[in-house]
Amino acid sequence: MRPTPFDLVAAEAIGSALWIAITQDGVRAIGRPGESENAFLARARKPASLGDRAPGCAAAHADVVRSELAALLEGRRPERRATLDLVGNDLARAVWSAIAAVPFGSRITYAALAAAAGAPRAVRAVAALNRGAPAPPFVPTHRVVNARGELVAPEGDPWTFLRKHLFERERGQTAR
Repeated sequence: MRPTPFDLVAAEAIGSALWIAITQDGVRAIGRPGESENAFLARARKPASLGDRAPGCAAAHADVVRSELAALLEGRRPERRATLDLVGNDLARAVWSAIAAVPFGSRITYAALAAAAGAPRAVRAVAALNRGAPAPPFVPTHRVVNARGELVAPEGDPWTFLRKHLFERERGQTAR
């Protein structure tokens, strides 16, 4: 895949800066909470197939991205959803699409997610793809739970705090 021009949008999530790489087609990757711009680009450039910076190419998506992030952090259903432009193999894209389809306020188990992605026997691979999703919370990994209905957010994972926050904020919300 050829590297794609992108722009960076800065956002804030619970006191941490987030860098969001957006192509002309949508959100491609998001930095870890508190990660510097340079560290994010060094980590994300190759797997996300990011090319040169193209200021302004993300303008069509930037307001929706900020609005959706703010709504999710406040525990509100977003009025509009950001368009995603994720890079991965067929299974990764199927898993991330299935996660993105989980409605606000709903939960899905790893086993159900594997089935929805067309790989019912690949539960561990699906769990790894959930953990490594390139754009949480736009790919709402906090809605994926174990068989007991518990959020699995390993210590040391840079997204654990944000996943727990979003999971609690959506608890008790009804899916539409």
